[in-house]
This record gives sequence, C-alpha cells and structure tokens, in this order.
Amino acid sequence: MIRDYISEANRLMVTAPQSRWWLVFSHGWSAERSTELEGIDPRFLAGERFEAYRAAAYLFVPRAGIPAPPRDGGVP
Repeated sequence: MIRDYISEANRLMVTAPQSRWWLVFSHGWSAERSTELEGIDPRFLAGERFEAYRAAAYLFVPRAGIPAPPRDGGVP
C-alpha cells in the first residue's frame, strides 16, 4: 500500500518519458484531500477525473514546453 501517493506519482513521472500519460488511482479519497493534486509534477496537466464513493481516478496529460526536473538518480 502506498501511503504518500503524490510523492510516488511524482517519482514515477520524473523517471519516465515526458510523453507518457498517467492515470492515478486513489482509494479512501475525500474532497478535503483534493488540494493534494496540486503537488503533482507541473509538467502534467490534470485532465479527466472520476470520483465515486471513496475511490477516484485522475488522468494527467503532458504539458507542452515544460522541461523535466533534474533526476534524483533513483530507480523506478
């Protein structure tokens, strides 16, 4: 189980091709936590979202013209 899904999503986004689209799932989601999505890598724009009960899925698509942040040397 991933406790800090924003950090994990950002780690994966940094180490993958910028052209990739991401679908982020969250269990136990609540409206109060919606501001956490602002912490997603700024190279990706939040697109479609589906929220139902306590689960949610969010699509992040690449933004044009934003360079990748420096890699931390981590391995996905």
